Amino acid sequence: MASPKLETATLQRTRVRGHWLGWVALSVAIVFALVLVVMAFSGAADALFSVTVFAVQLAVIAAVVAALITKRARRLGIVSLAVVLLCNVATVGSLGVLQTASAGSYAVSKSTGQLHREAFPGLRTTQSRRFSPSRRSRQSGTVSQRYLRRFGIGSAATTGSAGRRPATNR
Repeated sequence: MASPKLETATLQRTRVRGHWLGWVALSVAIVFALVLVVMAFSGAADALFSVTVFAVQLAVIAAVVAALITKRARRLGIVSLAVVLLCNVATVGSLGVLQTASAGSYAVSKSTGQLHREAFPGLRTTQSRRFSPSRRSRQSGTVSQRYLRRFGIGSAATTGSAGRRPATNR
């Protein structure tokens, strides 16, 4: 007697390939991300903030949004959106912070009142010239140096004889 033939159930699904728009969005996103990374590491921070790079960013986002809208290209559009966002934030955002910090351009936007409050914290109604050092203190050194000399603290007190200790504050 012949053994019965076992049949297995197979699911026949036709594989749906991604839409060409999804592949275009993904390739454009990868190329744009590579260009941003190369520009960031080559020191072209000023070029990253140009109008041309902004226009290219808009074109890349348009391709990604078009891929997200198309049903067959949606999965590739999601991947390309992740690539664009990750590289854009990592390069443009970090270089924007570093460029502002290195150039010191954040202090330019402060008013004279803000600069005065930073120079004299806690004092609101005083003029800054009132607290400038006098001519006497400029001639004889800073105030702390004058007091050190007056009370014998400093180089003269530390180079005294071995049997004599400098006075302590008690």
